[in-house]
Amino acid sequence: MSRFLGKIHYIMFDKINYVDEITRKMSELLDENVDLKNIERGALEDLIDTDNIHGWLQVRVGIVEDNLARVLSELKKEGKLEDALKIAYDFGANEDFSGDASDAFQFMSDKFLDGMPCDMANLPVESDNGEFRWIKRIDVHEQYYIYGESSEIYDEFRGAWMNGLLSNCDLEYVVEDGVNIIR
Repeated sequence: MSRFLGKIHYIMFDKINYVDEITRKMSELLDENVDLKNIERGALEDLIDTDNIHGWLQVRVGIVEDNLARVLSELKKEGKLEDALKIAYDFGANEDFSGDASDAFQFMSDKFLDGMPCDMANLPVESDNGEFRWIKRIDVHEQYYIYGESSEIYDEFRGAWMNGLLSNCDLEYVVEDGVNIIR
């Protein structure tokens, strides 16, 4: 285990904060207040336990993943999932992305929590002719969906975000036979 903060730790912290921001925005749609767990705000180097860097980050990953699962599940129960997906779409569109299909995949990977890179949760399978394809090798989100909905709702959420991200360029995001495609 590292006792020093490296680039990957800052990337993970940025992902934690990004997912938390979207989750809290979507939670504003709820009729009833859902008690979301909080994460600390500030500079990572001022917050993190340098004696337990990976453990500290993993706890916060669990908090924001659980919060997201709760909010999406509750919004679906209240019939407001489409409104939440619109928020996700808008977050993606506000990124002002430009690039090719491979760049779009990397951009998504830099924003969302899918375990550590060595987990290879999203496994690239093909990249040619302007397309980038990947499969979800392992579902790292499934463990958080204990509120009456499956993790498929997460896929809808991220799909809406991807469609927003690509809305201002000549790329599209589709899923065909379990393969995610940006083309």
